[in-house]
Amino acid sequence: MRDNSRGRPHASWAYARRVVKFGLVGATGLVVNTALLALFSGVLGVHYLLGAALATQGSTAWNFFITDIWVFRDRVPGRAKLRRFGMFWVLNNVALLIRWPVLWVLTDLVGIQYLISNLITLLLVMAGRYALSEFWIWNDGSAREEDLAWR
Repeated sequence: MRDNSRGRPHASWAYARRVVKFGLVGATGLVVNTALLALFSGVLGVHYLLGAALATQGSTAWNFFITDIWVFRDRVPGRAKLRRFGMFWVLNNVALLIRWPVLWVLTDLVGIQYLISNLITLLLVMAGRYALSEFWIWNDGSAREEDLAWR
């Protein structure tokens, strides 16, 4: 669908494509994060909360590079790649601080296996991570309310 007033694809379609791409990258990141957590905690015997922190570092690097070259490749941010990576790292580690208590409650109090609890917490923060990625990290000035307008 084209927005005939500007002769370019409708902004809401571009936004929808980025959301889908971000979700696909996130799905691969879930696999990476889960595999790393299983390695650290299941194989090496690291406590699952520390294992989740270590797994987050690996999946953050994985997700950043794919997100940067595929999801937001149409953006020309005013920030260097290293700065974007730092912002993405901060975002994911702040999300980890939010995930940790939920992970603990699900695992230790509710009795859900730690890999499943971890997956649940990752899914819970996904939308917030997308919004902050879209409007803070990769914002080149084109991320406006118009991108959110589903006409």
